[in-house]
Amino acid sequence: MRCARILSRKPGPRTRLSQDWMPAEKTTLILQCLLKAFVLDNFPFYSTLLTEIIGRSFQMDLTSDPGIVFLYWVTKVFAQPGLMDYIDYGFFFLQCILRFSAC
Repeated sequence: MRCARILSRKPGPRTRLSQDWMPAEKTTLILQCLLKAFVLDNFPFYSTLLTEIIGRSFQMDLTSDPGIVFLYWVTKVFAQPGLMDYIDYGFFFLQCILRFSAC
């Protein structure tokens, strides 16, 4: 609910995301809300990528440099703070929708 109020405000023509007068906590909250909205909008991409990477990581040849570098960069993306929480929230929300639509 807090994110919805922040994201519903329209910025002015000269408004930037990081203003000198804006406290750091508010800037962090705005960025977290934007990340949550972006992840939930792109939930099919993130969920498919995560399930495919988990399956393929067990089959990868980790003795070659390209395999190690690929796995490093993918895990770096999914290690962002709060990203897995948002993906879990998306899975929970999807299960609730499917459960209520079956009635």
